Amino acid sequence: MENQKENTPYCLFCGRPVHERCRKTGKAGAKGEYRKWHLKCSSGKTKAETRAREAREERSVRKEFDERMLRAWTDRELALEDLQRTVRWWNEKADSYDRMIARLAEARCRQAILSFHIGASDVVHYTEPFRALCVQIGSDGMDIIADSMKWIGHRTWHDDPDLTREGAAPRTFMRKIKVPMDHDEADRLVISPPEARTFTWKTVMNKIWREDNIRGMRGTNAPGPWRYR
Repeated sequence: MENQKENTPYCLFCGRPVHERCRKTGKAGAKGEYRKWHLKCSSGKTKAETRAREAREERSVRKEFDERMLRAWTDRELALEDLQRTVRWWNEKADSYDRMIARLAEARCRQAILSFHIGASDVVHYTEPFRALCVQIGSDGMDIIADSMKWIGHRTWHDDPDLTREGAAPRTFMRKIKVPMDHDEADRLVISPPEARTFTWKTVMNKIWREDNIRGMRGTNAPGPWRYR
């Protein structure tokens, strides 16, 4: 009996003697030997290990989720910064482009006025460079200029099959875009971009008339056959 008590192991979990024997060889010991822990403690150990494993998995999932959210937030901020840079670049180009096409349109109208004043033969015979000017302005624009100049001769540009009504010269402003300062403004920018605005040759001629006839404007003291009186 004393040898049996001495040989009886103590449970690794609860510390009490173990009188249960292993039915088969396993982690608890060899078949027929005393178990290293009670069956009840073994069940508790399994549950504890399961809870620990689930806790580790939960922490791992939460960590991965947090990392994904951080990457998404960072990517979102980088995307906003990239959009802001793109819009600022667009506005810089749009500003110079819009000024350029407005000045070119005014220059073409001035050239047409000059042709009607001193180059009547070019208008009548539809020779270069008057024809190239008509191609840029278009038949509708040339009619507006001819009406403004009270031209009573034949409108030779109507006989040109290659001439379009709108003309080849660009007349649509790029226009500036408001720089988005947050993601809500960026979303609205994507959904509702600014509408393009196209000016007419009548608008250009009105501007030239004001410059040439209203005191204090740029062209009132600049004599020449390109003036619109």
